[in-house]
Amino acid sequence: MFYLNHFFKALLNFRISGLLFVIFSLTLITATHNRKSIKKFFSLSTKSTSLPYFNALISNDSNLNAIERKMRKLPGVKNVRIKKAVEVSKELGALQVDLNSDVLKSLSNINYSSVTIELSNSIQNRSQSLIKEYLTRLVGDKSITISEVKNPKRIELSKNSPGVLMHKWGDFYIIGILSVLWFASCLSFGTYLKNYSFLIEKFQRKKKVDMKIFAFGISFLFIFGFSVNLYFSPKVSFAETAFLIIAFCLSLAVFSKRNEFRKLV
Repeated sequence: MFYLNHFFKALLNFRISGLLFVIFSLTLITATHNRKSIKKFFSLSTKSTSLPYFNALISNDSNLNAIERKMRKLPGVKNVRIKKAVEVSKELGALQVDLNSDVLKSLSNINYSSVTIELSNSIQNRSQSLIKEYLTRLVGDKSITISEVKNPKRIELSKNSPGVLMHKWGDFYIIGILSVLWFASCLSFGTYLKNYSFLIEKFQRKKKVDMKIFAFGISFLFIFGFSVNLYFSPKVSFAETAFLIIAFCLSLAVFSKRNEFRKLV
């Protein structure tokens, strides 16, 4: 506890460098643990749909669950997404505030749900029409309004375009940038920590106080950050564990060598 207490005192004494060191340490741990979420964020497949689709407004008097179940069984139907009346009303209400439209106000009181049917890319026009006709018969033509089938616009991207590169390597880019910032914060805070621990070494006759304070402090941050992330997401990969161990050992090694060099000077 002696060295850990001095670690917190050093953080308070050198607030800017200490705060950056803590922030980048915890951020790096969180980013490494949630690498799949970062990759999903930059994935092009989550930005837009590449499937043809059509929308339908269905009265809530219909059995939406049964309709969804039967539509999913049809050949050529890839996905069925339903927005319940409450969700649709909220969206229209938000638009009404922004646009102040009487038409939107009247629509927001209508009791219906929005249904999006995504179709296979290989499906023919005839089959698309049959699926729409089936849905109409299933609900009743007086209880449904169907849009035309829409084909999303496709944008051809070169393999070296920023979007494609982030799609493939976005998680590594983010973790790499955070690693550099974290390592820089280690060196910056380590400089202040060396000066802080100098008096402790002289008056209490302890050796390598700066190294021990740094080791205890960074161990605490890694254990704390790792524990918090495990609480929210218990899954741990071998690559994540190996990366954090290597980063931890590398920071200790560089800090130790750097201090030895400063002592010779």
